[in-house]
Amino acid sequence: MPQEESRSDRRPLSTSPRPQTPRSQATHSSRQGSPIPSDRPRVSIGGTDCSACLAALVIETISGAVASCRLFLTTTDPGGPGLPGPGDPVDFGRKVTVAMQPASAPSSRPSELPSPIFEGTVYGVGLGRQADAAPSVEVSAFDALRPLAMVRRSRVLEHQTVADVMRLTASDHGLMAEVVLEAPVRETIVQADRTDLAFLQELSAESDADFWVEGGIFRSVARSAPPLRRVSLDFASDLQECRFFADLSGQREATEVGGWDVQGKSRIRARSRGDSTVSSREVSGPAFLERVWPSAPRASEPLPFPGEGTESGASSLAEALAYQRARGFAGLRAAIRGDPRIRPGTAVGVRGAGARFDGIYRVRMARHTFDSFGGYRTEFEANQGGVGR
Repeated sequence: MPQEESRSDRRPLSTSPRPQTPRSQATHSSRQGSPIPSDRPRVSIGGTDCSACLAALVIETISGAVASCRLFLTTTDPGGPGLPGPGDPVDFGRKVTVAMQPASAPSSRPSELPSPIFEGTVYGVGLGRQADAAPSVEVSAFDALRPLAMVRRSRVLEHQTVADVMRLTASDHGLMAEVVLEAPVRETIVQADRTDLAFLQELSAESDADFWVEGGIFRSVARSAPPLRRVSLDFASDLQECRFFADLSGQREATEVGGWDVQGKSRIRARSRGDSTVSSREVSGPAFLERVWPSAPRASEPLPFPGEGTESGASSLAEALAYQRARGFAGLRAAIRGDPRIRPGTAVGVRGAGARFDGIYRVRMARHTFDSFGGYRTEFEANQGGVGR
């Protein structure tokens, strides 16, 4: 089951950039030459444009988790605006918006507005200085999912679908919701001493769905549904760094779910392979496993709430778990020039990597970084359910 701690310190590639402080930027630039030209991000804090004093930023988004943003701002006046304090633009509870232009976008197209890639609230502020460098202000912000990780409760919801419960939970935190899930009405759905965020993570895992907040709206979409955005990348020209891989160790020939039907007073069992996550041109992890090791063990999972176990519920859970496992068979970790379209749920089509690894990958984690030397850069992790034949 998903963990309540939603942030990840893992970086997609070992060479991932770290946010540069003003001093480290100056040192780095003097060693390497002039800074790389790049459109600056549009940063607004509390309604004030702070773009001009931005030194670096790191934005990280993970499917089904709280999105985070770290901003590093420079100032030459320790007592002036821009430093944390009551009444200043940078303070707890201020709204933060970051918009980025694709690094490859031509400057001759001013009508193409930067795309918002983060909207959130300031939760942390700090001030630092290194030797003779200018002071820097660090701002930590999180998106609208953060309050869901701060509310823990137990409750029983009766005669509702998973989509209904997601909408109700989002509404509890003042969020409008757009949920695209096909799920049957369940007798009971239990939140047992879990935070609202962890509860939604569990429901998403059971439904094979992603969720996130975008434009102030809570969105949840089944992973089998068409993606909201598509991005095409060429192996030779677009992927600055990349690592493709396929791993059978986490695969199973099938996933079985067992439980107990209280009303029928009988055991229930369901089984699913998860093969439908791939196209006819690809081979899935379960199919490879069956081909290489015919006697490989099947995975067994308990129903999350045995008291309300039904045959249809077991089948739905087995299918969701099988799909979730199968979609992790093949993966891609890559770094590209900055692109605000790369977010969890985006479909990335890769060509030029060869028959085995060409295909469409679904982004699960994206990290957008900017500093005055390296410009705008995007790193991401994505998965697909099969590899080419």
